[in-house]
Amino acid sequence: MAFWYCYQPYYRFYAKKIQITSIHSSFSDGQDAILNLDLLDQNLVPDEVIINDQKIEVVRLFVNQMESKYQQLITLRYFDE
Repeated sequence: MAFWYCYQPYYRFYAKKIQITSIHSSFSDGQDAILNLDLLDQNLVPDEVIINDQKIEVVRLFVNQMESKYQQLITLRYFDE
C-alpha cells in the first residue's frame, strides 16, 4: 500500500488523458470538412412494438385458415426463423 502511495504521483504524470467528444457538437476531420454525429435509435417505440404484435396476430389468423401444408410452410419460413 505504501508503494502505491509513493508511485501515485508518477502514475498521474504518465497516465494518458482520454479525449471525450460530445455527440451534440461537430468536429473536423482535418481536411476542412465538418462532421456531425447523427445517431438514430434502432429500438422500436412501445407503440410500434404493440402494432407489430397486432400485425403478426392478424397474419397468423389468416395462416391458420389455409390448408395444412401451406400453413406449415409459411409457419416454418416466417414465424420459426
